[in-house]
Amino acid sequence: MVTGLSDLMSVRYWLTPNPGVLSDQTALFFAVFFGIFILLKILLRTMGRQYIVSLSKYHKAIVYRLEKLLATMGILGLLWLFFAYELIPFFSGRYWFIVWGLAGAVWAYYIFYSASVEVPALVKR
Repeated sequence: MVTGLSDLMSVRYWLTPNPGVLSDQTALFFAVFFGIFILLKILLRTMGRQYIVSLSKYHKAIVYRLEKLLATMGILGLLWLFFAYELIPFFSGRYWFIVWGLAGAVWAYYIFYSASVEVPALVKR
């Protein structure tokens, strides 16, 4: 249980292999948080079809990469939540949330770089 901000800043808090029981409120928060990723993927897929028709093949590839990012991060997040809720050692560790966040940030940066640098150069050709 987090008693203050100092707990969140300690290395021991984040690297504990068996962090303990998730409260119902925390589990619900994470379920909604990760569920939003999957919901955004579904919305992008269904509503985006109307607007994606007019895009070039490079822009369509960016939308497809964004869909993959949202679906993968949502599913991996829900998988981590399952392991944390069931108190499975090693897989329920908080360090997986850090790995999840770093992987999502690197992946999002790659998509942003592709959309802002590579695609405009390819479209100019």
